[in-house]
Amino acid sequence: MAVRESLGLDRSLIVQYFDYMMNLFRGDLGYSYQTNRPVADLIAARLPATITLGVSSLVFAIVIGIPLGVIAAVKRKTVWDTLASSTALLGVSIPNFWLGSMLILGFAVVLPIFPVAGLQYPWFTREGLLELVLPSITLGTATAALLARMTRSSLLEVLQSDFVRTARSKGMPEKQVIMVHALRNAMIPIITIIGLSFGGILSGAIVTEQVFAINGIGQLTVSALTNRDFPVIQAVTLMMATTFVLVNFLVDVVYALVDPRINVVQ
Repeated sequence: MAVRESLGLDRSLIVQYFDYMMNLFRGDLGYSYQTNRPVADLIAARLPATITLGVSSLVFAIVIGIPLGVIAAVKRKTVWDTLASSTALLGVSIPNFWLGSMLILGFAVVLPIFPVAGLQYPWFTREGLLELVLPSITLGTATAALLARMTRSSLLEVLQSDFVRTARSKGMPEKQVIMVHALRNAMIPIITIIGLSFGGILSGAIVTEQVFAINGIGQLTVSALTNRDFPVIQAVTLMMATTFVLVNFLVDVVYALVDPRINVVQ
């Protein structure tokens, strides 16, 4: 009975919910059942590693996925299109836990090129950048494949537009037609995928952090689930949901920057 009263479980669900929301507005996410530490402190200590991994994975996905999709669209129905499309399909199909294990085996054990130290160094150092390579590839491969497929589909549609034919008829270089006119107008669905993928990357970091022993939100979540640490689970779920909302808002803002015809206010 004393434990129930100390946790507030002896009160009605409505009262518990009201108390939780009032504490939430004050930045109080409660205390961990397992460590008896403030949940906000636990998340603050683990969040930098997860954000670093998520951003680096998204950068990898953009750098690889968009050029791959552009090549597939420009070289449509050629061996380059087949190769790029097959690579994208393979990237979507590979589970990240298997890919991470194979990368560790190949480039950290057989060929000790990259360290697997769980992000022990700041990302802006040489050691930190080397530590980010394998987990970023693991987490960003599926997103890169998705971006490649979306870029190809969107760019193929734009390349058949009248303004592209007009630009070509004026004698503009093909590279300028593709990169300046066509790709910019094809970016709206690509930006949508990038925004949604960032939230998915943070969620997928749970598995990747386990594989590479990264002390981030993923490991915190697994530990909380194992020990039924409900305040931590609630806080992590709330953080993920808030991230999705903020990213979607930023995506809407970027729409207006890419296409001036879009009015964010409306």
